[in-house]
Amino acid sequence: MSADGHSSHAETVVSNVKIVAISSVLVTIFAAATRILLPRFLGTAEIGRLTFAESWANLFLCFGQLGIGTWFMKHVSVRAAASTESAPSALFVSAIAMGLLWLAMVGALVLQGRDAGTITIVSVFGVYVALYLTQRGALTRLCVALGYTKFISTTDVLQRVVMIVTIVTALLVWPSAMGASLAMLAAQIVTFFAVMIYLARKGHLNWNFSSRHGLEIARQSMSFFIATVVVDVSANLDISILEHFSNPDEVGLLGSARRIQGALLMFVPAMYTSAQPTLARLQATDQKAYIAFFSELMRAVLAFSIFVGFGMAMFGDVAVRILYGENFSAASRSVILLGPATILTYLATFMGSTVILSSRGYVMAIQTLIVILLNLGLSIWLIPKGVSAGVGHGAAMTASVSAMTEFVVVAGLWAILGLKMIRPALMAHVVIWFVICFGVASNESMMAGVQVWERIPLFIFVYVFYAWLTGLIKWKDIEAVRQILGKKKS
Repeated sequence: MSADGHSSHAETVVSNVKIVAISSVLVTIFAAATRILLPRFLGTAEIGRLTFAESWANLFLCFGQLGIGTWFMKHVSVRAAASTESAPSALFVSAIAMGLLWLAMVGALVLQGRDAGTITIVSVFGVYVALYLTQRGALTRLCVALGYTKFISTTDVLQRVVMIVTIVTALLVWPSAMGASLAMLAAQIVTFFAVMIYLARKGHLNWNFSSRHGLEIARQSMSFFIATVVVDVSANLDISILEHFSNPDEVGLLGSARRIQGALLMFVPAMYTSAQPTLARLQATDQKAYIAFFSELMRAVLAFSIFVGFGMAMFGDVAVRILYGENFSAASRSVILLGPATILTYLATFMGSTVILSSRGYVMAIQTLIVILLNLGLSIWLIPKGVSAGVGHGAAMTASVSAMTEFVVVAGLWAILGLKMIRPALMAHVVIWFVICFGVASNESMMAGVQVWERIPLFIFVYVFYAWLTGLIKWKDIEAVRQILGKKKS
């Protein structure tokens, strides 16, 4: 690939990153506001009920997307006309699947003999999750594939603004898990139909749909899709098992920790949506350029994810005190342990999106089954041990299981992509920082005695020294991005 070609692809990605990253920063700020409000107003027990509703709904409904977003990214990025031909049919079949899964979700709670309050909360939250997953998994990817990055980024910000308004109103009027669920649903309805109307006006959605065509799209994407939901299934499986062995307060501690992690994972869309359309076009036209460009992006993603994950390990307890107060101090260990899991989630998302473009789906499906079984076994074995150790230890053990599972996911994706796509040196960075973050977590009591003003220079020194010494970050990278960001549109 020529230098001009590489520069052109980089400019495309960085241009998209500028748009999506600004959106992600704003979304993260607004999301942080909701993450502060909910635990402080609801307390550990109610936030535990809300966390369970969220995990139970996602455990069922994450499969309702059927992989159509994957199909959009792979085909619409290359041929825009495919959206008008296929989007209505694919979305129709996905809606039917979501409805059936919602009924199964509620039915499972009834068969378990759950109380009416829990069933009602999960039912309402399930509608929210169905709309959210359809927007995130299908509509957002369709917009990005069509080049509507600015619109969908603006919509994400709008959704968070509306959600803050509805949540504040709900907490003032009805401070409960049910009130929060209704508030989130109201905000989601607004943005979901805003995106649908926008795509319809652009001519990409209509009433000409075929269930047979939609099922064919789902069939083509299903094996890849099953693998991509492993993170959602594993995370929500963990919470369901924790809820079974403990109580709403323990689930609330883990939910609070994961809300901090979720805010930092808001940059995943910037990484994913900015790069995949360009990678899809390169994969279809120039394999050599595709591999070279992927390797550079992988290094950038790794550098950023280490910064975020190491930051969580170093400042997790501080974040809990600032955001939630001393009542949630037992969640600190969980936040710290989610640091290495965050590094691996960034990598798994990016690597998984590339596997979708370049590998066979059944290999990912087999890996997914192995990972889910491993997660289930580790959870059943380790979570009860954590719960018996005292308050907060069950949540922390669940966070540890998440990190271990993510490590296996990344290792499996590396095995699929091979040495040609990912050099061993890059994976060595992953192992080193996984050990470093777990080392910090295991010395939590020692870190608690270190003041914040002492941690900051230590964090900067360790990260910068390592990044420059190993070549993870190079001066030419910073200079290249600076030049691209400084270019004015002609």
